[in-house]
Amino acid sequence: MKRILIGLLLFGATVGIAQARPGRGGYAAPSGGTPPSGQARTSATRRTVTAQQQQNLLKLQTDLSSIKQGSQVTQQQKDKLAQDLHTLAEGTTRPSQETVAKLSSDLSQAMADSQLTPKEQATLMQDVAAVMNSANIPQSEVEAVLSDAQSILVSSGVDSSDVQTIMTDLTAIANEVRANTTQP
Repeated sequence: MKRILIGLLLFGATVGIAQARPGRGGYAAPSGGTPPSGQARTSATRRTVTAQQQQNLLKLQTDLSSIKQGSQVTQQQKDKLAQDLHTLAEGTTRPSQETVAKLSSDLSQAMADSQLTPKEQATLMQDVAAVMNSANIPQSEVEAVLSDAQSILVSSGVDSSDVQTIMTDLTAIANEVRANTTQP
C-alpha cells in the first residue's frame, strides 16, 4: 500500500506542475504549507504507478474535463465521478460510498465554476488517490498531500468556499480511512 502511495506521489512530480499554467509561477503553498506534488515527499527509491492506477487517474481526468465551466452538472456526471473516484481506493481499507459521493458532488460543482488545466486535474486526482489510500501512511504525508490539493485548487482560481468544502471532504475521507484501520 505504501509503495502505491509513494508511486502516486512521485508520479505527480513528473507531471510538470510548475508549467501547468505559465505566468502563474507554479503552485505556491498556502502560508507555511508544503511544496506541491512530492517535492518535499520524494524518496531515494522511485516507485512507478501501475498501468491500472494510470488508467483510473485518466478516467477521473476525463470525468473532470467533461464538466464544462459555467455548465450545470448532471447527476449522471456526479455518479460517474463518484464511481471512478471509488476505484482509486485500493486494499481493504476504503472510504464509504457516502463520503466519496459527497466529494464527487462538491468537486463537480467546483469544476463547473472554474476550469483547471489538464495538468492541474491530473495532479489533483493524484492527491485525491493518495488521500483515498492514506490508511497506513504517516499523518505528515497525509497533511502534505492535503496541502498540495489545496494549493492546486487555490492557484487555479477555484472559489474559496468551494476549496474549503473540498478540503473538508478530503480531510473527512482521510480521517475515515485512518479510523477504519484502527478498528478490530
